[in-house]
Amino acid sequence: MQPVEITISNRSDLNSLTDSMYDRIRSAFADALANRLAEQGANLAAGKETENYLVRVALTNVTVKRKESSLKDPTLSRSRISFENASIEAELRNKHTNVREAVIITPATAGETTSTNLHTLFYRFAENFATELVTAITWLNSRPSQTISPKKKR
Repeated sequence: MQPVEITISNRSDLNSLTDSMYDRIRSAFADALANRLAEQGANLAAGKETENYLVRVALTNVTVKRKESSLKDPTLSRSRISFENASIEAELRNKHTNVREAVIITPATAGETTSTNLHTLFYRFAENFATELVTAITWLNSRPSQTISPKKKR
């Protein structure tokens, strides 16, 4: 899996989001996703000759705002994080050819939450995404092999 990205909604208070906060949110989501996919690993490898895919994942449209309008330095614990319009977007690329084989877009919606609930919420998002990923890979692996025959000489 490629590094996980997060995009922040334009409805966010960007002054309330520091690089450190962004990294903590991104890391928490990446960890939940990696843990869930590791648990699901046996299912991903099932079936006939499994092709290897590069998976790029982004959690999009996350809104971050301050809880209070204080002048204190922004921290994750003083922030409200909303996933009202969020989704997980992923692309699967063939590891050998770099051809995009599939795109997955799945809702990752939840109301407003705090930093203490992120791990639980991200695990739920990761569970839903893992199910979609297994479905996509199973479908990709069930396609007949496409062999390219050499062109006939005239």
